[in-house]
Amino acid sequence: MQGACQRQSVPDRLMSIMEICRRSSRDQKVSRHTLVEMSGPRPDKFFEITAPALAKQETAIRGQFNNVECHSGLLVHATDTEEAHDLKVQWRMSPGMTVAIILEGSLDVLLDEKSIQLGNGETPTGQIWNLTRTTLVRRKSHKGMRMRKVIISIPPEWIQMLLRDHKLPNLPGFIRTHLAISTWAPSNYALSLANQILNPPDAPKPIQNMTVESKAIEIIREALSVIIESTENDDACTDINTRTQGTGIQIRALRIRRYLQENLDRKPSLQTMAREFGLSIGSMQTAFKTSYKTTIAEYCRELRLQRARVIIEQEGVSISEAAYRSGYANPASFSTAFKRRFGLAPSTAKE
Repeated sequence: MQGACQRQSVPDRLMSIMEICRRSSRDQKVSRHTLVEMSGPRPDKFFEITAPALAKQETAIRGQFNNVECHSGLLVHATDTEEAHDLKVQWRMSPGMTVAIILEGSLDVLLDEKSIQLGNGETPTGQIWNLTRTTLVRRKSHKGMRMRKVIISIPPEWIQMLLRDHKLPNLPGFIRTHLAISTWAPSNYALSLANQILNPPDAPKPIQNMTVESKAIEIIREALSVIIESTENDDACTDINTRTQGTGIQIRALRIRRYLQENLDRKPSLQTMAREFGLSIGSMQTAFKTSYKTTIAEYCRELRLQRARVIIEQEGVSISEAAYRSGYANPASFSTAFKRRFGLAPSTAKE
């Protein structure tokens, strides 16, 4: 076995290890009793399997849970499971905001009487919702379905802090709205973070929890950015009770940002972009910087550095390869930019 691993490339070896972990996690049986216990302490709530009627030690699902109560107050619930039944459960959820990334599978959920679907069963999705009062949550899943998800509960102290910042457009309205929901397509960086939370490093528990917490904070940052940057014509954001108004500048900036995310590898010039958008280079640059407080070039640099960190940490590529794939001709310049952005050298991230 060891010889076979040594003959594999680093990415292939990582994929093999991840697949072994996935198979073993799905083989673990979780009883009804354990499922209720692993749902965490709920002094003011309850967690109940309403169907089917299972004996205390009967298998409810197969897989693994990772529940982390972070030092900052965040609660991170990560699961890689396979449903053993057509399962229905319910519990009460306290007021607050929740961020979820559904990597695989889907769930039909009722928030009181409001029906929503978490995940689409086809592609990874990100969702964030807000409750202003205690809400009965009922969800159902189907036998044999694999669910891979990360759900992050944001504590009230965080929400109060966000409300005090008057420079965050759209967010106060979202936070004050019961059953406000936004859906977005998570970036590759956010998907990588979610996968790392599902497969935390082999380390002492306090270090492991710190790692999970840092990655959860980055996911929250991306989710909140979707709300803050949303406009009336932005299909990525669906607020059940309200629609946020956006200016023409915001709409143009949003389209430019999406274009950059989708065409990063093409490295389009400003002239090409201006021609495609029917704008002058100056007006395009102004719209983007007004909305996002950064230039187009700086934003592209950030995207490339974020992607570089992912491929170094997850794929084990060389520093030279990461520099090349990030658009840097000189690995030394790449290393300098990487350290300035993340506070560590790419060689350290590789370890």
